[in-house]
Amino acid sequence: MTHENAQLVALIDGAREGLLDPVQTAALQSLIVRDGEARRLYVESMLLAADLRFECAGVPAPRYQTLRLKAASASAWRAADESSTPTLSRASRRSVWYLAALIMLAAALLFFFLPTAPRSALPAPHANTIAMLSDAVGADWGDTMLPTALGSELSTGRLTLHAGTAQIMFHSGAVVDLTGPCDFELTGLNRGLLRRGTIQAYIPVAARGFVLATPSRVSMIDLGTEFASIVEPSGRVELHVLVGEVELRDADNHTLRRVTSGFAAAVQPDGTVEPLALDADRFEPPQDAVRQTPPPGVSQDRDAVPMIVADYADDFAADHLPAGWRYLWNAPRDWHQGISRDESDGAIWDLAGYRPLFPAGGAWTADGDRDPTNGSPARFLTLTKIGGHPGRGMTQPETELPQGLAPIKPNRRDRFAIAAWTADHDGFYAITHSALASTNEPSNGLNVRVFTSYSAVRALVDEVVPADGAAASFDADLGYLRAGQTIYVAVGPNGADGSDSFTLDFSIAFTPVIRPAAQEQKP
Repeated sequence: MTHENAQLVALIDGAREGLLDPVQTAALQSLIVRDGEARRLYVESMLLAADLRFECAGVPAPRYQTLRLKAASASAWRAADESSTPTLSRASRRSVWYLAALIMLAAALLFFFLPTAPRSALPAPHANTIAMLSDAVGADWGDTMLPTALGSELSTGRLTLHAGTAQIMFHSGAVVDLTGPCDFELTGLNRGLLRRGTIQAYIPVAARGFVLATPSRVSMIDLGTEFASIVEPSGRVELHVLVGEVELRDADNHTLRRVTSGFAAAVQPDGTVEPLALDADRFEPPQDAVRQTPPPGVSQDRDAVPMIVADYADDFAADHLPAGWRYLWNAPRDWHQGISRDESDGAIWDLAGYRPLFPAGGAWTADGDRDPTNGSPARFLTLTKIGGHPGRGMTQPETELPQGLAPIKPNRRDRFAIAAWTADHDGFYAITHSALASTNEPSNGLNVRVFTSYSAVRALVDEVVPADGAAASFDADLGYLRAGQTIYVAVGPNGADGSDSFTLDFSIAFTPVIRPAAQEQKP
């Protein structure tokens, strides 16, 4: 461990225990501002501490000492994020669990969380506290019996936020962001009640089962994920799932619907559940890539040789869908018979809005023909055995549609050609032998995204491939997937689709799992 890393770990330990003096706090703040990895370690340490305390039944979480960056430091924070590597994983205040960081933190914090002294000797901030106020920006609080100073320990109770934002870190590990105006009540160690307003929640695996109740008596049961919810004054409830899965349940605890990543639902005051377009733009933008955590005891068989179970070019068929494959595009919601008059929606992460491509003389297109003058905003959108072409870009609003119609709302989304393959076995998957090239120099490049149905909003790959004719790899470790979950490879226009023909190929590799029984038999 380098001297600077040792200093960082020591400062984080002190912050977690509330032992830093002003000079040490400033030193830690300086490290966090200039180093994205330091930020990740700080956030993960706080989350890990809460998680470990929760696992040790009856041991309350410690009093955390939080850091707030001054407004003048915000630009430095962003600049450090943009320059950090790897480029596919940006720092976040609710960073996901990176294995390497957790190993480092577990070793560094072993002294604090596995002491030889009796557990009763561990620090206990306040009796019956269940959370901490871990952030607040421009917060205008209403009347509340709970403390609202940054870093305050919170018991059960109601928080009313008139304006600004605030963050609550439950000792279970769940993190809930409030956006004012918002009326939120902490009702238990791993549960809350959203009476009105907007929240966004990040729920690590340890806090799986987090319950968000609403006045309409509809509850959201989190299955280890990230989601957002809105409760309107009328009682209407919205659920937007960014990562993972969430169950909507009624007052009798019956499951109304399971909503997965890339989908959203609305519950009307009368209890009616309706599908809804995912509005990820409204919430914190996609940041860190997310992989699914396998079930307890399940691990990757490191002795097995990965098998190629699918290949884009080899499996491609011009007149039917090969086993496991679908060819899609992110269409506007009102797309019908080759026409859309509201082309403002249909984001790439809105899986509910995906529409199929149709065979068209050796290719697959949005409307089943090879005529690029119709089918707006798909236009040239095509998939072939060797590649294809994306649809219109977000900078290309249509001014006239077929049959002389004028669009009500012009195109505001990049339209992707999407190859999707659905896993048929539980296991660990990866994109291998991938190659994407833009074949025309006038193009401004292509946007390639790789994601799964577990995390549609946060892509595992999201890169621009320049129009230099060179093939770029987008190989990616997709992590654990269950049978029935889907892998998506999407190629978009990077803002405009001019001269965006491309060549494409990739394979999907599979490694089986070792389950607990098999592990016992293994020498």
